[in-house]
Amino acid sequence: MRRWWMVFALFVTLSAQSYNENILKIEANIIPRIVLMDYKFTDKLHDKHIRVLLLHNGMDAISALKMQNIMEEKYPDGIKGYALDIRLQTYDAFLAHPQPATVYYLMDTHTSTIKDVVAIARKQGVLTFSHDTKNLALGANVSLKIDKKIIPYINVTSLKESGISLRPALLSISEIYQ
Repeated sequence: MRRWWMVFALFVTLSAQSYNENILKIEANIIPRIVLMDYKFTDKLHDKHIRVLLLHNGMDAISALKMQNIMEEKYPDGIKGYALDIRLQTYDAFLAHPQPATVYYLMDTHTSTIKDVVAIARKQGVLTFSHDTKNLALGANVSLKIDKKIIPYINVTSLKESGISLRPALLSISEIYQ
């Protein structure tokens, strides 16, 4: 029995996604700024707060918590007069009882789960920001291309389907997903 637990613990440890802390810092810095570029973001506030919901599968909870801590350290007083309400939730809990938010941050998980979350976000008109650019093909709204430059990567088709309009200043510096 003890051997089984050791094998299980090793599997869980090796299966957990490791997120680069520098990339988490970049994303934590940019996500609230992108929210402000939504023409209707004030309609999506919760108790006058920008609510950021960090969605993760259970194995990525530590990385999600790091992201929350980075955002809270970066924006202790909020941004542009709006306080941040940063919450963590597993995908399973979210799909069972979706929490409203101003933006959903999508960590890596199964394709079908991303599609389900995107469908919920579209109905609510909520911006989705994905850690992985591959999720733009699944309907996520925004991701980042990080190379020598950091470039927002935007799925305008998904934005239109969600009823979200972003300011031209953001679109002019972004790469458009086709």
